Amino acid sequence: MDGFAKHLQRHMDSVLARWAVSRTLSAQDQSAQQVKYSGERMDWATPWVGQFAKTVKEGWEYGAVQTSLEDYGQAQWHSWTIEAISVRVTFSRINRVIGEKDATCYVFTWIDDQEFSFVRQAMVNPCGDYASAFTPWKQANAFTSQWMLLPVTQ
Repeated sequence: MDGFAKHLQRHMDSVLARWAVSRTLSAQDQSAQQVKYSGERMDWATPWVGQFAKTVKEGWEYGAVQTSLEDYGQAQWHSWTIEAISVRVTFSRINRVIGEKDATCYVFTWIDDQEFSFVRQAMVNPCGDYASAFTPWKQANAFTSQWMLLPVTQ
């Protein structure tokens, strides 16, 4: 989870840096910036990636990022049993132009195929939509939790 939090922060920093310089760079220099930051990108994490870039362009500044483990266990990929994880991320943010501050929350879920250094079956949902989206993901990937051992009652 710590590695994920660092990668997430690098992605956010790359978007912010690219946005800051893109307003003054030529198209060729913008392409060079795209290549420079491509290793930091989390393109698998849509729709969050697009939403984050959009809010940055709208003037939102991001502060502290808090991560916590939502669920962890084993999932099936082809005939392999591989670790899978769901991480809850809360982003504090402020928009000075419109005078607002708030926090947004997303849950990032994926099968962590370390053998091939690949993110499989990735899913990102706003926290409020996580439970309804996770149930079909769990079934489709034969996920067995090793974290949420007792059923959650509401």
